[in-house]
Amino acid sequence: MKYSIDDIDVTTSERYGLEGEVSLQSLGAIIREEREAKGLTVDYMADKTKIRQAYLESIELGTMEGFHGNVYKRGFVKCYLESLNMMDLWPYYDGILKDSASKVDPDPSTPPPLGDFTPPTKGFRKGSRKTVFVLLLSVIAASGWYIWSNKDVLKGEVERIQEEQMEIAQKLKEQKAKEEEERLAAEALRLAASEDQDVAMAVPQLADLPASGDNGKPVLVIAAAKDSWIRITKEGERIFGGTLKAGQEAKVEADGRIHVIYGRPETLKVQWNGSNIDPSTEGPGPVHFLYTSKGDYSAISPQDAEALWAQAPLPEEAIEEPPVEEEKAGPSVMVIKAVKGDCWLKATSGNKTHYAGTLKRGNEASMELSEPIHVVFGNPSAISVTVDGKEVGYSGTPGQVARTIYGVDGSVKAAPR
Repeated sequence: MKYSIDDIDVTTSERYGLEGEVSLQSLGAIIREEREAKGLTVDYMADKTKIRQAYLESIELGTMEGFHGNVYKRGFVKCYLESLNMMDLWPYYDGILKDSASKVDPDPSTPPPLGDFTPPTKGFRKGSRKTVFVLLLSVIAASGWYIWSNKDVLKGEVERIQEEQMEIAQKLKEQKAKEEEERLAAEALRLAASEDQDVAMAVPQLADLPASGDNGKPVLVIAAAKDSWIRITKEGERIFGGTLKAGQEAKVEADGRIHVIYGRPETLKVQWNGSNIDPSTEGPGPVHFLYTSKGDYSAISPQDAEALWAQAPLPEEAIEEPPVEEEKAGPSVMVIKAVKGDCWLKATSGNKTHYAGTLKRGNEASMELSEPIHVVFGNPSAISVTVDGKEVGYSGTPGQVARTIYGVDGSVKAAPR
């Protein structure tokens, strides 16, 4: 098939040396020369366009064999030209393929010729089931063949969609991580800004922290693997607030209650009373921890932290000496009572279970402290714990599951998870 170039852009014809009439063979030769000039192989172009190599070779040879209709011819040729940046040849192909389609496709409005040998019309015949079955198989076979013959194109489209979805998911993940990092930085900056300028001016530097003596008191050691903001408050007095530089270490003796805010707990190594603890288990930060001179520690909420120093501690001379209790015979008795609501709990000593179940509001469970008892509270804010009539509470964060060990000496400490 040939096509006149009278109406085609003169610049294009001069570029490719086209004169007079052009054919599929001459256009295919131009495409092959352009591809080879760019150092590209047919196999590479097949992988790039997701068109089978046999079709691309047929386009370059100008034979156009094996295509399933004129629509495929036009689509594959256009895709090939776009990939080689040769769309200025498309008007030539467009004209040739249109003429080819008009000559090949018959006019559906023209009735087929009838001869004198046409047999007389007979009555309607009932279609057999066999014919319907054969037609159904033919449709299924044709559909399967169509899908198989275009599997490369379909596969390429599926892979493209999957890549786009993965790229979108990765961008969303990066955006979320960036927003979280900005939130943590803003929160740390907010905490670093003291509301009381006089207190902020009085906060000592890291080198001015009191040294820890060997007098039996628990010691808190905070070491920074990376720069991290922290605040240390002891009995209402802020003793440090600022950025702990990478490699620096803060050491504080617990001769009273110590409240610490960790801005980025995952960047810190914390040692309490000789044991390593990980504050990052409570979240990305900022997180609040309370340490006592008894060696106990627990994570607390920001609301509980604000209430810690609501009442200033009494001076030492004003603190009354606790009365000396008479030694009593027999072990202490611990009573757990549900005062604010129902609470599931489990109390065990080794392999012995003292209580396991839901303690209804108003009910109580008592047990002897002849050995340490490990208690798990499902709703710790709803219960009251006393030992020999003295309120001892629990170790944990309100609103969360609390795990507490009660010692025979009346001590209360958090149980390891």
